[in-house]
Amino acid sequence: MKLPASLLLLGMTVIARAEEPTTIVITPTGNETAIRQAPGSVTLISAEEIERRTYSTIAEALESVPGIVIVRSGPRGQITSLFARGANSSHTLVMRDGMVLNDPSSPTGAYDFSNMSLNGVERIEIVRGPLSTLYGSSAIGAVVNIISKSGSLVPQQELTLVAGNDRTVEAAISTRGAVKDFRYQFSLSHQQSDGQTAVMQKPEYGNTGQPVEDDGFRITDFNTRLSWYLNTATQLQLIGYFKESTNEIDEFLYEDPDWELRTREKGGQVQLLHRPVGDDWSMQLNLRHNETERQSNNPRQLPTENLIDTSYRGKHQSVEARFNSYAIGGHELSAIAGYRRDSLISSGFSAFGSDFGDFVIEENTDADTSSSSLVLQDQWTGTGNESVTGSIRLEEHEDFGSHLSWRLAGSLPFAREQGRLHLSAGTGFKAPGLYELYGYSPNNYGSAYRGNPDLQPEKSSSIEAGIDYSFPGTGLTTGITLYHSRIRDLIQIVYDPLFNSTSENLARAEIRGAEIHLRYQPAERIGLNLDYSYTDARDSTTDERLPRRPGQKATLSLDFKATQQLGLWLELEYYGDRADISPTTYQNATLDDYTLVNTGLTYQVSHDARLFAKVRNLADTSYEPVAGYRGEGINGIVGLKIML
Repeated sequence: MKLPASLLLLGMTVIARAEEPTTIVITPTGNETAIRQAPGSVTLISAEEIERRTYSTIAEALESVPGIVIVRSGPRGQITSLFARGANSSHTLVMRDGMVLNDPSSPTGAYDFSNMSLNGVERIEIVRGPLSTLYGSSAIGAVVNIISKSGSLVPQQELTLVAGNDRTVEAAISTRGAVKDFRYQFSLSHQQSDGQTAVMQKPEYGNTGQPVEDDGFRITDFNTRLSWYLNTATQLQLIGYFKESTNEIDEFLYEDPDWELRTREKGGQVQLLHRPVGDDWSMQLNLRHNETERQSNNPRQLPTENLIDTSYRGKHQSVEARFNSYAIGGHELSAIAGYRRDSLISSGFSAFGSDFGDFVIEENTDADTSSSSLVLQDQWTGTGNESVTGSIRLEEHEDFGSHLSWRLAGSLPFAREQGRLHLSAGTGFKAPGLYELYGYSPNNYGSAYRGNPDLQPEKSSSIEAGIDYSFPGTGLTTGITLYHSRIRDLIQIVYDPLFNSTSENLARAEIRGAEIHLRYQPAERIGLNLDYSYTDARDSTTDERLPRRPGQKATLSLDFKATQQLGLWLELEYYGDRADISPTTYQNATLDDYTLVNTGLTYQVSHDARLFAKVRNLADTSYEPVAGYRGEGINGIVGLKIML
């Protein structure tokens, strides 16, 4: 499919989010960089924006980003995936303060955003496009880096209380401060809700009139960031998190009141930073460990007695050493050496029939893999704020040998820095996940998912070009970015006539698209934002659309500060139709487009207290984000945030 002519004409006058040159990001290069000089397409969701829009979860905040689509298998609390620029959900690398959160034991290696709150989050950095040269496997489509709050010289304590429909409640408390050369931050939160049903009832599914029940969830989240300034040149940081959740889930088309998914995530990082005062070099050492445990228990499934019990444990461990040199004028040279080890331990058990004795399936998996890498990067910034970043990565994978990837990106300001041209190109490499290779998961009545040890690595090549421009004195900022990607040996799940499933390599996937952004602020208290994304992602062999990627996505939002205390916002979200797999025939199907209306307000009661309220899906639109699963209906919350 070619880009519509109307889109190309629109792109001549509108697009991308322009930011102030003083805004600093880390993720695009691994070094502190002004966002206007950062290579590629970068979006920053700041703490101010998080508060203004009263975002409840990381997934909710990411929905506003061009080129990013959040796909949830039902209402809030259900499995939630992120698709960036038409790539697979497994092609987005998710990090927290540099720690990789992607779970080696998950079906695709993708991160499940259903249980990720905004507790303790300072900002979110999103880089769209390949960053495999810098971050390795899983960074073909995008990188999402969640930055935690750090300690502060002035002590701060915050308490947040939230209540909403579906018996939703949330409480969060945090503290930040400093004691001499030691800074600290602690955050603790708990959320729970009765939720809404995840089952989509449609005549073609044959499940209309069936009884439904709510699918609730509970999430407890703790994170901390501790910093010691050992001397003027050296800093030691400890970063840790712990999260535990229980989610009720349904089996495709029918309510399943007994099925629960319990998840426990924990991880930590030791970071040593050294930069001598007055010298032109620095070094950094990172030791990281995180693991995810998931247990799925389904004791009863109508119409026959059926027991499904699966457990998974994935571990990620890595060591990374980074050396930076600033010796040559305008150049920042980086050398990064790393070692990574992933492991998977799982067990799957299924029994059904009379007294659970007629048919039994049981299988255990214990697998691990490792890789080492060397990255060289040159980040040059000229006197006119033009910049070029080039990087190359050599990775040695235990199972798939040596792979070389590269990236070249440039940014050129013009018209006295009112505009910016940017161009980037690069390649990527992603090894199959351990679950895709060796995993096992039983389904109903004897069917199952089974890994494919013959899978080959995915390889990508991408190019993008864009222009941003701010019209002086008008409050108008516009931009457009066009991109094109090829992914060889794309890994997709396939089904046989008995509904067994496995993963296979496609010959090639072709992805092209555009991202358009317009921001208009005619007055200090009024802001209008329009984001439009066009994505055409296809299997080059069959010319069929890749599943769960809407061809179009548009967001129109209005922010209005009525008084110094009262702020209001209104948002329209449009999602075009998308391809998926029918839950009844397991054949290709098309899901309808839909539009959601969201609104909210904030009111500053005093210097230390703020009230907020929000309603999502105000029109209570019925929609189907994933075949067989119902999107969330009208959902509202009210809350109070207090500075203690």
